[in-house]
Amino acid sequence: MKSPVLKPIFIIAVLVSLVGCKNDKNTNVQTVNVRLEAEPDRLNPMLSSTGYAADVFRYIFYPLADIDPYTLKMSPVLIKAMPLKSTLDTGIYKGKSAYSFELLKEAVWDNGTAITGYDFAFTLKAAFNPLVASERWRAPLSFIQDVLVDDKNPKQFKVVVNEEYFLADILIGSVNIYPEYLYDPKAIMRKYSLADLMDAAKSAEMAKQAGGLKEFADEFNNAKYGRDPEFIAGAGPYKLTEWTTGQKLVLKKKANWWGDALAKQNTMLQAYPEQLVFKIVADNVTTLSMLKDGQVDAVGGVSASQYKDLSTNKLITDKYNIFTPTVLQYLYFGMNLKNPKLADKKVRQALSHLLDLDATIGLLNGLGERIIGPFHPSKEYYDHNLKPIALDINKANSLLDEAGWKDADGNGVREKMINGVNTPLDLTISLGASSEIGKKLSLMMQENGKKAGVNIILDAREMSQVMADVKAGNFEISPLKNRLDPVLNDPYNSWNSANITAGGGNRIGYSNPEVDKITESIRTTKDEKERNQQYQRFQEILYEDQPVIFLYAPKEPVLIAKKYEQAKPTVIKPGFALNYFH
Repeated sequence: MKSPVLKPIFIIAVLVSLVGCKNDKNTNVQTVNVRLEAEPDRLNPMLSSTGYAADVFRYIFYPLADIDPYTLKMSPVLIKAMPLKSTLDTGIYKGKSAYSFELLKEAVWDNGTAITGYDFAFTLKAAFNPLVASERWRAPLSFIQDVLVDDKNPKQFKVVVNEEYFLADILIGSVNIYPEYLYDPKAIMRKYSLADLMDAAKSAEMAKQAGGLKEFADEFNNAKYGRDPEFIAGAGPYKLTEWTTGQKLVLKKKANWWGDALAKQNTMLQAYPEQLVFKIVADNVTTLSMLKDGQVDAVGGVSASQYKDLSTNKLITDKYNIFTPTVLQYLYFGMNLKNPKLADKKVRQALSHLLDLDATIGLLNGLGERIIGPFHPSKEYYDHNLKPIALDINKANSLLDEAGWKDADGNGVREKMINGVNTPLDLTISLGASSEIGKKLSLMMQENGKKAGVNIILDAREMSQVMADVKAGNFEISPLKNRLDPVLNDPYNSWNSANITAGGGNRIGYSNPEVDKITESIRTTKDEKERNQQYQRFQEILYEDQPVIFLYAPKEPVLIAKKYEQAKPTVIKPGFALNYFH
C-alpha cells in the first residue's frame, strides 16, 4: 500500500503538457538501466519501510488504483472504474457504508488464475494478522470493517467501512494485492474472518492460540518473501529475476502479460521496456562516471552540487535531458523522543537553532524551499504564517539553560541529572555515508553544537543499516526523507501516539494529546474549511513541540537518456516512471 495521499491543489502544467502527445515510435525497448541510491530492505510492500524498495516493487505489485504520475489523478489499474460508495440495505452490515469494486476480467496471476476479490480479502487478512510485521498498513486501513466478495462473480466485491474516513476510496484503492496461492499455499488465512482480525481484541486473543496465525506470520515474515525471485510475485508487468547484493536488481517483463492487451485504453497498464536493471550506486563519483559512459538511462536524487556540474558538462547534456521537478518530498532530522535527552521540547528547539538552513538553501542553488511542518508548501492549508526557525546560537544556549542543562565542570559539554545519573549532552547523528546533504547538515549541527555545549557525534554507515536502526528505534538523531503523494494529508499514521509501536508509523515516539485528537478528527471531517483549520492547529503544535527538525522541500534534478523520447519527469518520487520509457 502506498503512503496516504492528498488531493491535488496545484497543476504542474509543463509536465502534463510534455506527455500530452504520445506516439508509438521506438516502442521496442529492451533494457532500461536506472541508478538506485541504496539497497532495498526487501521487496514486500506490506513489510518494507524504504522508498528504495518502493522504487522497485512498484513494477511488480499493482494496486486496484494508483495516482497517474502525470495527471496526478487517482486512476483505475486492476479495476474497471473507481469505486462507487453506497449504503448497504441488507445483511449484517445494513446501514453501513461500502465501496463497490469490480476487477478487470483480463487480470490474472502468473499461474493463469484470475485475480479476484478473495485475493484482496486475503491481502487484508495478512496485513491484519497481528503477528505479521505490517503495522504501517494496519493503522491507515483501520477504518475497514470487512470485505464482501460476490460468490457468483468473485471479480466483484464490496469493502465495508466502520467510519466515514475522508480518504477511504483512495487508501482502499492503493492496496497492493498479493496472490493468495503463492503467499498462503496452505490457505491458513481462509480459516479466519477478516472482521475478527479487524477487531484488535479478538485478533490479539486469536494470536495467543497455537498454530494458525503464528504459522502464517512466521512464513510470511520470512526473508524469502522479500528477496527470493521464486517467492515474489504481483499483478504488475515485471518479475524479479536477479538480486545481487550491493550491485543490482533485475526485473524482466512477463511474457504475454495480461495488461498489454488493455494498454491502449488504459495508460496505467503501459509497460514498454523488456527489462529493468536497478544498479545500486551510492556514491556520486561512480554515478558521474556511469553517466559519462552511458551505463545508466535514468538517475534521480541528484544533489545540488552535482546538478551544477552535470548541467554544464557537454558529455552529459549531449546524452541526457535534465529536469528539475518539484518532487513531493521533504527532508528532516528525525529525533528519538523516547531518549530522555531529547524528551524536553526545549532541547529540540535548541537543536533547531543550530542550523543555518537559509545558507543551506543557497548551497542548493535554489533547488529547495524551507518548511515548517510535514506538509508540502504547495498545499493550500500549509501554514505560511509560521516562520522557519533561524540559526541563533544565543537562543539555543538560553533554551538549554532553561531545560536544566549546565556545563558544571567547564569541559565544554553540558550535563544534567537524569534518573539519578549525571548525563552529558552527547548526541549521535546516524546518517547515510553517501548522503551529501545529510553530511553537510550534520557537520553544521556538530560545529554549532560546540558553541552551545552540545557534543554531536557523527555515525556514517550504509543507509540500509541506518534505516533498520531507525525502524527499530535504535537511534538518537538521523537526517531522513519523507515521500508525499498529491492528495489530502492524513497525519494520523506518523503523528498519533497510537502508532508508537514496533514497526509503527510514529517511529520517533511523539505523543501529544491534542495532536491525537486532531489527527483522529481530520480522518472523518468532511467540511473542507473545518478540516483546514485542524491542519492549521496541527502545524502550530508541531512548530512549538519540534518533534523533528523540519528542513526543506527539494526540487530534485532528474536525468533521463535522450534516446527515450517519450520518457518525461514526474513530481512523484523518484522523478520518473520507467514503464513509460520508449
